[in-house]
Amino acid sequence: MNQTLDLIKKELNRIHKPNWLTAVLKLDEHFSGYPFDDDSQAPAAAIFEILKDIDANDAPEERFVSRVRQLDAFTFRAYYLDQDANAVYWNPLQERFLEFSNNKTIRYQADMEYPATDIIRLWLYTQITH
Repeated sequence: MNQTLDLIKKELNRIHKPNWLTAVLKLDEHFSGYPFDDDSQAPAAAIFEILKDIDANDAPEERFVSRVRQLDAFTFRAYYLDQDANAVYWNPLQERFLEFSNNKTIRYQADMEYPATDIIRLWLYTQITH
């Protein structure tokens, strides 16, 4: 486990939510290998900053979900064209970037998150409450 994930684990223990680590690890794994412009854009680094500001006694689930669903990482996209020239988009909630990408993958940053923030929110709540 890298240093950022160790720090995340400590923060999760501080707010009494160690079970959230599974969701964090899944996001970290799904975004692994994506060539972000800056390391701070990767989910683990951004989530650590979010966790530092969470008070264990002040609705931590809502604060966590509302901030994580708007991570800059979700604005980074990837797609490729299939054999019929249809665009196939990477969904970071469902698939690892390293498994999705190939030598024809096109990457860019958009104005809005993908998937939509309501879907990210539902995914996060499902991950942290089960």
